[in-house]
Amino acid sequence: AIPGIAEESAWEQSYDKPTGGILTVTSELGEPIHKVATRGVLLWKELDDRIFSIADKAKQLRAVQDNRKWIIERLNADFQKVYFGRKAGGAACELDEMTYAEVTQRMVALMYVSFQRRWI
Repeated sequence: AIPGIAEESAWEQSYDKPTGGILTVTSELGEPIHKVATRGVLLWKELDDRIFSIADKAKQLRAVQDNRKWIIERLNADFQKVYFGRKAGGAACELDEMTYAEVTQRMVALMYVSFQRRWI
């Protein structure tokens, strides 16, 4: 459960920081959306501030490239959808840098729940 807020006027603080367990992020349509401040949503907010808020698409792409390592680390640590590209030794990479065997191994690693002995 989230704590909520004591005064209704305090909810606008959620645009800048988690407030009462809620954080406001920008939706894919460019509108504010209020979400429970999970680690994934905190990452979304950081991406809004550092990447998605850049209007110029060329500058936005450069920001993604410049922050690639940080983005991959954060996705893998704080988001339910991990970064797919990974070499056999564990280093992050792009899909076109992987061998067919590495792609297959990565798919199996992500799609098989070994402790439950089932596929997703």
